[in-house]
Parts: sequence; structure tokens; C-alpha cells
Amino acid sequence: MTVAKTIQQDPAFTAELLKIVNSSQYMLQKKVSDITSACSLLGVKGLKSLLYTYGTKSTLSKKYGNILELWEH
Repeated sequence: MTVAKTIQQDPAFTAELLKIVNSSQYMLQKKVSDITSACSLLGVKGLKSLLYTYGTKSTLSKKYGNILELWEH
């Protein structure tokens, strides 16, 4: 899967994806460690949402520093 290969090139995004898929929200019986399976579980809409969130967080962190201070403001 091309999407999974592209995601694997960014370790931080990969970690975020696996964290979300392995969260209690999905109530899986066993932990997912395969990026292809994680992408399938999340789906296209979920991946798009995660990409937008991750991109926004990265951009704002670079421009404004600690993102938590910005959210609290």
C-alpha cells in the first residue's frame, strides 16, 4: 500500500497513527503494530483528519513554540 509506505517515512506521524488506532476508542483485542492495518482501520476520512491535525500542530509549533500555551490562550 503506497499510503502506508509514505506514512512510514515520518516516524512521528507513524507513532501518532499507532497511538490512535491502539487507543480504547477502537477496543481492539490485540495491539496493532502494522502501518497497513492501522491505515485500514482508520480509513480514508480518519487519515485525512489525522493529517490535517498533525500538519496544523506541526505548523503552529514551529511558528509559535509551545502549542499548549497557544491552546490555553
